[in-house]
Amino acid sequence: MSWDLFTPFEEMKKNGQWPVPWTSAMGLVPEVQKLGANLIGCEIGANFGINIVYFLDNLPNISKIHAIDPYMPYDDRITGGGMVTQEYMDKVKSCFLTNSEPYKDKINFINKTSDEASKEIEDNSLDYVFIDGDHNYEAVIRDMKNYYPKVKSGGIFAGHDSHSEGVQKAVKEFADGLGINYDIIKICAHQTWYWVKN
Repeated sequence: MSWDLFTPFEEMKKNGQWPVPWTSAMGLVPEVQKLGANLIGCEIGANFGINIVYFLDNLPNISKIHAIDPYMPYDDRITGGGMVTQEYMDKVKSCFLTNSEPYKDKINFINKTSDEASKEIEDNSLDYVFIDGDHNYEAVIRDMKNYYPKVKSGGIFAGHDSHSEGVQKAVKEFADGLGINYDIIKICAHQTWYWVKN
């Protein structure tokens, strides 16, 4: 089976199956399910809306997700891609808006950088955060510092590309800085890392 992410998800889902089997946050669904009702989540790097729509399709206990993405050009060579243009990102943003339309009442779309967006989210207000934006070490460690205080005690702190050297370095350094035992950090499907905040 092939996937064209520029095709709206609702069109791709007509066969009754989720169209993107490599959805990066897929393994987090059972963990977020355990957190209770009226959950508030956050994703840094909304992209096409794959994770956000998957979560909302499968987790009726989520009442709101902050979807953060500046939709700016970037260098994706660190994860095996290439240079991503503004024209391409404009198309991706359009797809996100189409894909997220069925859940627009549950999505707070913040079309800003993660640094700028962090100022709009209160500390201890999130039940989970999923970091999947810029995967350079400097950007990941900055997102971790900015968003860790936003997560409630007992909430899930998570991100993507655990196989990336920059992500690994950032996660270990951040955990060490907090005195967190690295053994509590779990890896689930599709290179997603997470831990439950004390």
